[in-house]
Amino acid sequence: MSQFDIRKWKSSLNESQQSENKRMTEEEKAQTLEAVSRFNELGKNVYKTQEISELVENIKKLAENASRMAIEETADWFDAVSVKRDTKAIGESVKVFENTFKEISTLQQRLESVFEDIGGKLGKYYEIKEVMSEEDNIEESERQEKYQKLFKAMLAKFGVDSPADLDDAKKKEFFNLIDKKHKGVNESTVNESYVVIDPRGNARPVG
Repeated sequence: MSQFDIRKWKSSLNESQQSENKRMTEEEKAQTLEAVSRFNELGKNVYKTQEISELVENIKKLAENASRMAIEETADWFDAVSVKRDTKAIGESVKVFENTFKEISTLQQRLESVFEDIGGKLGKYYEIKEVMSEEDNIEESERQEKYQKLFKAMLAKFGVDSPADLDDAKKKEFFNLIDKKHKGVNESTVNESYVVIDPRGNARPVG
């Protein structure tokens, strides 16, 4: 499935907000709806405590074993003194690393709490999708591909490059036909305001 590029969305939205009196376009609204609907996907970049915790334990164990081995394998007395000094320094650095992780964990809990608070408030006004499994992603990709073909075929049928080129009556007819044909393939309806047209001219349904 093609990934929604939140950076491009933010850039285009910022440009549109440069003029205070300029209202969001239908495309910007649709892209905003998609961005909000994918809010839970951002969680993978927020909930990382477990990964860091495992990293800390791995480094701690690695450092302990490596230091022990270095000492056991050092035969020369002079080298042994140097090795013990270095391994002691490694142990102290590992302790700093572990304590820093504990500080991060506290901040991480706050970060997760705020993230969930944002999602909860957005969820009062917008639909936020659950994070899809790999199988769901494959199905979604196939659905988007079928929709894309249908959308382009309907543009050709109406002889335009974009629905924006149609008057209100034709535009309504356009989306009604897509809705009717798309439901035959997928049991979900398509609404004009839930269609995203990316900078390349590709279209796909949101939701």
